[in-house]
Amino acid sequence: MRAISAIGLMACLLSAASVTAQRPAKSAQATATVDAGRIAGLTQDGVNRFLGIPFAKPPVGPLRWKPPVAPVPWVGVRDASHFALPCYQKTDPDGMTANLGGVSGPSKEDCLYLNVFAPAKRARPAPVMVWFFGGGNEVGGGHLPTYDGQSFARDGVIVVTLNYRLGAAGWFGHPALSAAAGKDEPQVNYGNMDQTEALRWVKRNIKAFGGDPDNVTIFGQSAGGYGVYSQLVSPMSAGLFKKAMVHSATYTRPMASMAELHLRGVRKAIEWGMDGAKATPEQLRAVPIEKLGSGIGGAIDGRFFVEPWMTSLAFKHHPKVPFVVGGNSGEGGLWARDRWIATQFAEAGTPAFQYYFSHVRASLDQSKGAIHSAELQFAWDTLGKEATAADAAVAKSMHPCWVAFAFYAGTGDIDCGNGLRWPALTPGEHSVIEFTTNGGAVKRAFRTDEQWLRGLATDK
Repeated sequence: MRAISAIGLMACLLSAASVTAQRPAKSAQATATVDAGRIAGLTQDGVNRFLGIPFAKPPVGPLRWKPPVAPVPWVGVRDASHFALPCYQKTDPDGMTANLGGVSGPSKEDCLYLNVFAPAKRARPAPVMVWFFGGGNEVGGGHLPTYDGQSFARDGVIVVTLNYRLGAAGWFGHPALSAAAGKDEPQVNYGNMDQTEALRWVKRNIKAFGGDPDNVTIFGQSAGGYGVYSQLVSPMSAGLFKKAMVHSATYTRPMASMAELHLRGVRKAIEWGMDGAKATPEQLRAVPIEKLGSGIGGAIDGRFFVEPWMTSLAFKHHPKVPFVVGGNSGEGGLWARDRWIATQFAEAGTPAFQYYFSHVRASLDQSKGAIHSAELQFAWDTLGKEATAADAAVAKSMHPCWVAFAFYAGTGDIDCGNGLRWPALTPGEHSVIEFTTNGGAVKRAFRTDEQWLRGLATDK
């Protein structure tokens, strides 16, 4: 993923809002029963909203830096009409200004909750899309208005958004934690494990909302796109999804070994005032969440990751699922990296599709191109009041293609249903759908091989 400062350029477009301010004004009650108990959400404009559902026990105290555990069943009907707080992250002291991930207001360590947006009426089980938000694995949340699933649910798709542990709460390792871990227990990559646990929850429970557990698509942007790659290559995620989509994920740094990760963890312990390698699990878990700071990166722990994700792609060790990847015109040579990744899927014999987003809102600097995160409100069709007629037209061109991928059966082109047919990329023909100010257009040969090589060289 790119430096977090790039995300900051788009914080305003992520429509920052406090968690408590987003309850729909006019609604009726909707109920459902999941494996932990009964919940009561809201129905608004033909969409059932179930918000703040626990998918794991709070990862606090002895469960900090442990794999997520299924939630404890509750008695009675649990209120699911409002979002839970996002995972702990630094926010502006004024409680109003968004941080670099678009989040304002409070956050907390007890944060493993998800949200379901489902059509109130449906003739058959609905396809499901599970979203991993971006934010450098340091900031962000599943509650942001940009990720409101209203438009997807209106079009017959169930959307699930979720929180996952951030910063050092989500990515941390230390020799003492490894020594205390159970046999075969995955370590370090706790934020990614949270994403996997949410997928397990979806597999068990999505029928209660009218969803098809055998038609689940995972999609994510930036660090959330890295989360998608993580699920693609992790043996822990096998069988939990059938399709995958990545927005603007540029994470290509080598993954650390456990030995290297332990050294980073020892340095962190010293930062926290401990005796480095001699710190105990109890001491580490007693550090206030406000003091943990940034994560120290993922590692090949032999359980969640058995090899680097790029190696898994190159050697075709990933699951053979339909795949979409794309990025924006203001992100340098990212499109070239996307082409390489899409080609790995195509060469493995699975449908692979690439998009390129180049529309720039009239109010923004046209010379910068479509910057990081610029595509989100168009793909989700969650444009705000500042949108122009041209912006709305781009959303009406792009969003149906995301809906169509949720329904995609795995063969042929993607029929977006609005006159666009999105052809699969092949090793010999690099077809890309570009979303410009004039809407979507198919480019049968997107950039020459020479331009592709130059693009790879500029993708840092």
